[in-house]
Amino acid sequence: MGNDISWRKSKLLEIKALNTLKEVAVDRSGENLTRIPPDAIRVLQYSLKGLSLSRNKLEELPASFGGLKQLVELKLDRNKLKHLPSSFHELQQLSILDLSTNELTSLPENFYKLKSLTQLWLTNNMLRTLPDNLGFGVQKLQEIRACHNVLTHLPETFTRLKSLHHMAFEFNHLSEIHSHVGNMQTMNSMLLEHNHILQLPNSICKMPELTVLMVQKNPLERLPDLFGNLTQLKRLSVSHGKHMFELPETFTQLASLRSVRTPTCSHTRKQHHFLPHNNVSTLYFTHVAPSAMSTVTHPNYQLHYLLLPPTTIPKCGLSDNILSSIPNSFVNLQMVVDLDLSFNKLATVPEDGWDLMRALRCLWLNGNRLTHIPLSICKSSIQDLYLHQNQIGELPEEMNEMQGLLSLTLQVNPIKALPSTFAELSNLKRLQVQRTKLETLELEIAQGLTSLEHIVVDKRLLLNMPAEVLQWMNTIKHVQH
Repeated sequence: MGNDISWRKSKLLEIKALNTLKEVAVDRSGENLTRIPPDAIRVLQYSLKGLSLSRNKLEELPASFGGLKQLVELKLDRNKLKHLPSSFHELQQLSILDLSTNELTSLPENFYKLKSLTQLWLTNNMLRTLPDNLGFGVQKLQEIRACHNVLTHLPETFTRLKSLHHMAFEFNHLSEIHSHVGNMQTMNSMLLEHNHILQLPNSICKMPELTVLMVQKNPLERLPDLFGNLTQLKRLSVSHGKHMFELPETFTQLASLRSVRTPTCSHTRKQHHFLPHNNVSTLYFTHVAPSAMSTVTHPNYQLHYLLLPPTTIPKCGLSDNILSSIPNSFVNLQMVVDLDLSFNKLATVPEDGWDLMRALRCLWLNGNRLTHIPLSICKSSIQDLYLHQNQIGELPEEMNEMQGLLSLTLQVNPIKALPSTFAELSNLKRLQVQRTKLETLELEIAQGLTSLEHIVVDKRLLLNMPAEVLQWMNTIKHVQH
């Protein structure tokens, strides 16, 4: 009978508690419980406010479970529940419900009667659909998380949830977003990545409170023409769609955008190593928090990369698409701190205006078809500049103006020489020049890089270096080849 005995011991304690307390909370998490005795429901039905049964082995709940009339918070995550009892809707005081990581394939049709529900977690189940009448009830619902299910659509009544602020449906099989989604005027955050969404409805541009929109890993070809009306949008990712070929003209009206990074599922946060690769690209706008160096193992070489700690600053991603150009007005996004335009099909980027992006600190242009660097980039405040895997033949003499530059990647470019002014980059700490056409590294340049801590070069380049430069290389903390 599972852990019935220990439950009964707990029940005795609760009975004693009822003599002195009007409200009771029970935590029976991680005790391998396989069942809940019905008499426990009877004893606690008028006093139990909080119940945590996480990390057990429950396959079902008692038919009388709805008798817990005063229950406000219920945690049933990480069990083996396949269905909920028909009395579940009787939990009229229930506000917070966690059903994550179970084996649910559906919710009861009367689930919508949970009139006090404000937070609902359904992640990691096998849900194929949500009740069609969901939007007719749960009008206090503010947050729903249902990522990692097999949902193919959301009910039409979903857009009636007028109090909803946050919705997370990552890693499902959704093919569309309801055309009336713009009616959800309080929506703040929509996480829809890793679905099969072909287009966003025009009405999404009418959501005045929307600040976060994540739709990466969807086959979107374009964004709605009036997308720039989302003036409060701070985090946007439409990366890895592989189909988007242009941005709407209104895109540069997104004045609140600050950051572009590859996001993760809402239940996981990972730091990203920006390693060179051939088939991934991302547009990033993120805040540069205090950073840390970390060694990253890569099949070809070992690198030290700047890791950006997770932050709450808004993000935007356009990676792994087929963008061939970006509008000149793109540089008007002056709140942007990190911008990643890597691995698209860009042959050019705007020539002017980069120096006006006062907040810009990290710029990814790698994996494109660039042949030169705009001079206005040299006048910017960029600290980390990623130019690898392009067609750049030479660097401008004006690079010496980038006195704040800390990291520069130039590998896999046909660069034959570094400009003499390169020696003035005295704050540069990380440099990658492997797989270029450099024949040697001039001693004057080497001696000017007084802060250099990490360099990646070819063995061929090492063999051609003068003895004085090799001696200088021995003073560098990390040399990779």
